[in-house]
This record gives sequence, structure tokens and C-alpha cells, in this order.
Amino acid sequence: MRSIQFTGRLDSGWHTSTLPDGFAPQLVLWFGARQADATGLQTILQTRFPTATVVGCSSSGEIAAGQVLDSTLVATAIEFDQVTVKTACVDGAEPGDSKAIGRSLSLQLQADDLSGVIIFSDGLRISGTALGQGFTDLIGTGIPICGALAGDGARFEQTWVASDGTAASGRVVAIGFYGSALTMRFGTGGGWDRFGPERQITRATDNRLFELDGQPALSLYKKYLGEEAAGLPGSALHFPLFVRPAGGNGGVTRTVLGVSENEESITFAGDLPMGHTAQLMHGNFERMIAGAADSTRQMGIPPDGSAGLVLLMSCIGRKLVLGERVAEEVEAALEQLPSGIPAIGFYSYGGLAPAPGLDGTQLHNQTMTAVLLSEVRT
Repeated sequence: MRSIQFTGRLDSGWHTSTLPDGFAPQLVLWFGARQADATGLQTILQTRFPTATVVGCSSSGEIAAGQVLDSTLVATAIEFDQVTVKTACVDGAEPGDSKAIGRSLSLQLQADDLSGVIIFSDGLRISGTALGQGFTDLIGTGIPICGALAGDGARFEQTWVASDGTAASGRVVAIGFYGSALTMRFGTGGGWDRFGPERQITRATDNRLFELDGQPALSLYKKYLGEEAAGLPGSALHFPLFVRPAGGNGGVTRTVLGVSENEESITFAGDLPMGHTAQLMHGNFERMIAGAADSTRQMGIPPDGSAGLVLLMSCIGRKLVLGERVAEEVEAALEQLPSGIPAIGFYSYGGLAPAPGLDGTQLHNQTMTAVLLSEVRT
């Protein structure tokens, strides 16, 4: 397994250097600002790497060379020795289709030697929760399924996913990796601390929360935020919810997208199932940076005799909260890895990965998701 990384700018395109003799990648991953000419850039990459499957998505910030970049282009071309790659794609996605899309994509990828899946999805027209459930329904929990939702900075207007020579909104692409030589490991870390009582979700529809313990959700939320409530919904980035099945140990973080004063409801970036419990969370810079480090620590290091690549997918909420210190979370994540392992990534509208104590792939908000791809040398 070999990989070569390169970057570019929206005003000047890709900056690539001479490739090593015989380098024939099977996969190219790339991320760029939503304003990019995505179809044009996708075509350039496909022409440059004719043997490769090329997949990309819009971002809320790019990660490469240990830095957090904005309004740039980052890519990595990956050549496997024994692993093969296949993609599946669905266009025209809408939130109500999300579970069916997950099932459809998993059907296209299913095979006895499937060893892992990475998903890139439109960030605004898909329910990440239902998408993960659809995959898990057919593939099960024995194969890691990770990925992220495309981003659009702090605008939340439009996102795109690129594949097959074009880029489109409403697209979901799943990449299947095949062969026993591949190891796919993952980790997630947040750095948020829970506070206040746990309350039962007594009324919710998908990602809209109406009542906790039979009381209006927004009124309760404001009560605990105190003076911070005046800054809603923006101030809610600092106070996500921890949601878990009643009596369970595992759970996921949910961040606020908006509030309705009339309905006294809160809209989150992921589903809130009825009967689950919810608890407020808060964090500080140091804890959040430590959470990013925990994501790569959970993965462990590549097995002896293997070469690897790390994919980092953090959430736009973390970038907005951390501000000028955002690069520190990337540095902390990379410090847990042996030197020399390449890493690339982007800021997203949510990460996809299994969660401890829960079945199947989950949508993670306000979290750093890290994925390690490594191929054992034989």
C-alpha cells in the first residue's frame, strides 16, 4: 500500500508533482470547499489517474499535512497491493429515503471478502442515523462501516459528493474494500462532559425534540443554559446532548441546528429516539483537544509489517467552538500515531462509525472520527 498526497486551490486547481514510476492507484479521495468546480476537478483527477476510483465531497475545512485549511483542495491517491475497491452510488437522496439508501448501497457492495466500507453522503438531505441503520440491517455489525456527511462551512446551504466523473447534491457514495490483507480500524472522541439530570425523551419526531420528561424541551434547555440561552441557537454549539437508550451504557452526541419558539422544540443534527434518555454536555478547549487525541488512540497502530493511511473527519461544530485553536485537535490526534503515517481529512456535518454499547454504525455530532486503513505486507 502506497499513498501520495497533493493539494490545490480553488483559483488554480490541483498542484501535483511527478508520480513514481509504476504508481497506479486504485482509489483517490479528495475534499474541497463547496464553491469549487467539483465536476471539473473530478474530471481532472479521473484523467490523471485512469486506473482509480475517484471519490470526493464538499467540506467545512480541509485537513492535510497536519494543518487545518480553508477554501483549498486536498487529495490522496492510494495504491493497494492486494486489496480491491468497489463503489456504489445513489442520487436524488431525500431524508425519508435514508434507510432504504443504506440498504440499497449495502446490497451492491455485499460479498464474502468485504472487509470495510467508507461512506460519503450529502450533508443536508440525508439522515445519517437512518443511513447507518440501513447498512447495518444487511451487512451486520462484523464489518466496520465509517464515513461522514459532506459540509458547507457554517452556511448549511448546499453540499455535494463527487464520483463517476461528476459531482452532485443529494448523492451518497459507499466505497467497499475487499480482501483479507486490509485492516480497517476506527475511533471516535468528543471531549464533552455530561452535567445535570438525565431526562427521558417523551416526545420527538426524527431529529426534532419536543418534550423531555413530559415538559417542553426548549424551556428546559434554556433553564440549564442560563444567560447563554440568549445566544440560541448559536450558543448551543457549546451545549450538545448525550443521547442513549434507557439503561444503556453507550450513546452518541447530538448538536443543535435550530430552535422553534412557537413549538418550544429543538432541531438536532441527528435522530432522538423516543424512550431514550438525554443529558446536557459542555466542554472546554483542553478537553475537546484531548477528545480528538482519544479518537486516534482508540484505533491503535497498524499491525507489524503493514502500511497505513489515516482519515480524519471532525465536525463543523468543533471547528466553530475551537476557533483559532482548531489546528490543535488535529495535532493532538496525529501525535498518537507513529511518525510517517499519512493523514488526510475534512470538517463535516457529522461522522459515521460504530459506537461502544450500540449496535451498528451511528451518526456522531461534535466528534472527531478517525479511520485507519492498513494493508499487511506479505
